[in-house]
Amino acid sequence: MKIEMHDFGTVNPLSRKLKILILGNGTSTAITQESSEVTFTFNGKGSFMEPISSIDVWMSRDSFGEYRLKLSGTQNKVLWTSVEDQLNQSLELQMAILGCLPSTGYALVHGLWQCVDNVAIDGVGFNPSLARPKCLPPRKPQPQAFHNWLGERRTTFQRWLAEPRTSWSWSLFQGISGINRETGSKFVTHIEVLEAFKAASRSGSFSELKDVAQSPVLPAVELLHETKRIRDLEQQFHLCRLRSDTPNWWLYDTDVSVIVERIAENLRLAQEQAFVQHVSQRVRVG
Repeated sequence: MKIEMHDFGTVNPLSRKLKILILGNGTSTAITQESSEVTFTFNGKGSFMEPISSIDVWMSRDSFGEYRLKLSGTQNKVLWTSVEDQLNQSLELQMAILGCLPSTGYALVHGLWQCVDNVAIDGVGFNPSLARPKCLPPRKPQPQAFHNWLGERRTTFQRWLAEPRTSWSWSLFQGISGINRETGSKFVTHIEVLEAFKAASRSGSFSELKDVAQSPVLPAVELLHETKRIRDLEQQFHLCRLRSDTPNWWLYDTDVSVIVERIAENLRLAQEQAFVQHVSQRVRVG
């Protein structure tokens, strides 16, 4: 299924040949700025970089309380205001697709998807850790807990299958071709993982979560598609900004959040392997 994100299309304010680097806050693979004409950074990271070529992106609220992406930089203010307006046209749809506010990295990447050919992406894997630092107060949520990271990965894999950006350099795709599972591994299904979370929600115990965390997740094709079970599963890994309470108590428990992060990592690996298998099947058929 093709994911429509309201890309710039015929009103694209950017040159398709513009060399862009998107530099996220995740693990870096040491891509340098030297070959890029414009570097997008997030949430103030650009203040430490070359100001002439760096555009910082962050999420804010307008005077009506609506979320909006904001861009700031010293280059061509009229141009970047136009880019900002175009990016914000996608936010509402992205929220509907994910069930929550997208991360700034997701909003930018998908906003540029069909617009620019020369893009290098570093430190954007939609995979921040959900494990809570021991120094974090028990009632304080982690900022990254409000995003549907598994959903962001799922829809990105899905979109790449429908609209591959083969001219882009992005380790999320180039770095997963060699993934292998140990033969003889005992898998759990994503359905079993969902049932474990439901049991933990009812009982207040984490024994079920601990059990499913011990095994890799079966790389089922359903992990790449939107179904009710997949949406229900993804909701176990993030918080809702509109609620003061949550059934996802495990995201507030320091010790259990480590187990939850292990499960999330197993699901991320299963998503990647399902993607690789899907691509391999296409190659064989073709």
